[in-house]
Amino acid sequence: MKKSLLTLLVMLMTMIVFTGCDKKEEETATATETYVEENEIQVVHHDTENVDFRIALITGDMMTGFERLREDAKKGEAANHYRFYEYRDFSMFRSVFECGTVDITTLSLAEALEVYREDPEFICILSINEEMEDGYGVTVATQKFARMYPFALQVFMEEMKYSAKDATCITGDEMRTLIETYLEEQEEELPGDEFYYPLPEITNEEIVDIEEVEVEE
Repeated sequence: MKKSLLTLLVMLMTMIVFTGCDKKEEETATATETYVEENEIQVVHHDTENVDFRIALITGDMMTGFERLREDAKKGEAANHYRFYEYRDFSMFRSVFECGTVDITTLSLAEALEVYREDPEFICILSINEEMEDGYGVTVATQKFARMYPFALQVFMEEMKYSAKDATCITGDEMRTLIETYLEEQEEELPGDEFYYPLPEITNEEIVDIEEVEVEE
């Protein structure tokens, strides 16, 4: 009887030990899966840091709203990797911008329209920065950059809004409405959809063309 009872107790202890091990393995597996999921999210954000943003700012009012972002970039606290270049006016770096040395810049709406009318497939407006005497101050990106790095650009726009704080930083449909209203008041011709970010959908062939241009450079 005692031997049977002892055997039964040993069996019960063995079952408890194995049950505990199974539970521990399940908890470990769950923790590992959670880590992998979180790690994948971190990798996505890390990918944005590998995109090199080359931003040209015009000295004066056109720099308003970028101060905080520039400081965060210097301290390595920004989500993307930003390089800032400062110029006195747009004419001083227009050729550099058009050659592709700069991806994003600030300029006046009039200057943005001038560039757009010369080449409708070159730039798109990301945001209105502030109202100026001759229209609006705007932030623009090359369409090529906007199509190649849409996620990183969305992160930039969120950081730009956060940096701007009290400065005006209007995007999307509201931005387009304000620009078109202003141009209608000035009796100027309205630009097409490709002038505004987010850009219209493009075909697979056009995407391939963009990639091929990037490879050739």
